Formats: sequence, C-alpha cells, structure tokens
Amino acid sequence: MKNRDQKPGKKHLIAPIGAFCLLILLLIFYPRLTANTYQAASPMLFTPAPMATLPGVLDEYVTASPAVETPAATAIPTAEPTPEPTPEPTPEPTPEPTPEPTPEPTPEPTPEPTPEPTPEPTPEPLTGKLRISEIMVKNHSTLRDEDGNFADWIELENISSETVSLDGLRISDKAEGGWCFGVISLAPGERLMVYADGRDIKGPVPHTDFSLSKDESLYLLDDMGRVIDEVLCFPGKADMSLSLNEAGEFEETYFPSPGYENSEEGYLLWQESLEVSSPLIISELMVYNDSFLRQNTALGPVYCDWIELKNVSSDGVELSDYCLSDDEDNK
Repeated sequence: MKNRDQKPGKKHLIAPIGAFCLLILLLIFYPRLTANTYQAASPMLFTPAPMATLPGVLDEYVTASPAVETPAATAIPTAEPTPEPTPEPTPEPTPEPTPEPTPEPTPEPTPEPTPEPTPEPTPEPLTGKLRISEIMVKNHSTLRDEDGNFADWIELENISSETVSLDGLRISDKAEGGWCFGVISLAPGERLMVYADGRDIKGPVPHTDFSLSKDESLYLLDDMGRVIDEVLCFPGKADMSLSLNEAGEFEETYFPSPGYENSEEGYLLWQESLEVSSPLIISELMVYNDSFLRQNTALGPVYCDWIELKNVSSDGVELSDYCLSDDEDNK
C-alpha cells in the first residue's frame, strides 16, 4: 500500500494535467457552442451543472494549478411559459321543459239510438159495437124535434158493454164524406135520436146536413172512413118506420119506438114518455088504410084512414071540448 503523503514524480503528473486541461477547455467552449446552436431553436435550455471535482489527487492539483478565469456563462433567458388558455366554462345544458302530459281526449258519449216512434195501433172498427137500429123516412106526425118540427129521424144504438165515443164519426147518404158528429158518447145500451133535416146542428140533439130519401142507402162511418153499418131506405109509407128486429133484419112497422127497444113494449114506453098538455092525445093513426081496418057502413064495407085518441088521465074527458083538423090554423 502506497503512502498518500509521498509526492508523485513528474511522469506521473503529465497525464492527469493534460486530461484536466482538456476538460477545462470543454467546459469553457462547449456551453457557448451549444448555446449558439440551440438558443434559436428552443427557448427552454438548461444550464449545465458545475463539474464535480475529482476526488483524491486531482483535488491537490486543481488547487496548485494557476486559476483559469472561466468566462461567465451567458444567461439564457428563460422563456415565459405560454399561459394555457382558460377553458370557457361549459354551459350547463338547459334542461328541456318537461312536456305536459297531453290529456287523453274525453270520448264523446255514444248517442243512444233514437227509438223509432211506435206507430199508434189502428183502432178497431166499431162494427159490432154501434149500429143503426131504426129510421123513419116520412115523419109526418110521429115524432117532433125540440122545436116542434116533424123531421126524418135516425136511431143509433150502442150494443157493446163499453162507452162508445161518436167524436169523429160520420153519417151520410153516400159511401164517402158525410156529416160529422160532435163530442157525444153513448153508454152501453144507450140510444141516440138524430134528425135528418138538413139543418146541420151539432150537440146533444144533433141535426144532419142532409135529409133521407127513398131508395138510397144510409152509411155510418168511423173516423177512418170505414163502414160501421149501412141501411137501405126502401120506399115506405108516411109515419112508418124501418125497425131492426131480433133477427137482425129491417122491417116496416106501424109501431115505431124512437129511443126505446124495438118491440111492442118499447112502443108503449115511448107512448108513455110523450109530453102532453092535455089528457087527450092522438095515440095512433093510419093514412093509407087499404085493407087493414074495415068499416061497415050502410053502403057496405069500406077502408078509411083512421085516427085513434087516448085519454091518458085518470078522469073522464068531454070530447065536445075538442076538434080534429089537418090545418093547425083552423079554428
């Protein structure tokens, strides 16, 4: 092991000194060369760190060597860092408005189908409920109307078990048209007297706008023009009626019963109903007596027209107080 205090010889000092000088030269000129070369190219240069001293023997030689002035290194201006652009704040996305829920359309109520009007039932014809029961074409002295006149007359009868309205019904001497009744109703079994004298009066005592004639038909029509009943007015004698008998056929009779049952009993009831101002009445007469009642006279049997008088009172009547005439103005 060599003693570190022993001074080296001259041979041993040449090589280290030469290397040291070369190193110094590099340290002096290299930075300048590199600074001129790269200063323009790059603003960012690094200052070389100072060379570390060699350990050991080199420290002594560096101390003993004449100091070589090292030119001060030209300070390379440090380029200011380019400030990074401040990023603009990203705008928060505007929230899209929440669309209001579209209300579901209220379904329109389905209109209920309009029911077709139920046609009113056609009323049944009054055939079998209402009928013509008696007529008189030549009423000369049998029945007076409310004014005291002798007019042709027609009797209607309700043969049903219910009340029948005559409103809208017609009666005519033709098969169509006709005279309309007013507001009149007939109870079951009730009869109505209708005067056919052409006076056209509606009311409880109706008068038609036509008169009866022989050999023509009389029609009773409902409000739809359907025939309820009809009668042929065949020729008859004065004060003789056409009466509907129990067999349902019309026959001539000298015992009319206007407003009552078509029977002998009905005739008597009608006679009793007649209003009189005297106890003596004309109860019956015959105008054309050709063979019905014979009178025996001195000249032989004859057939004369005749009149029957009746005392309706309970007292005796003096006939000399009365007279007969075919002229009401005859005194």
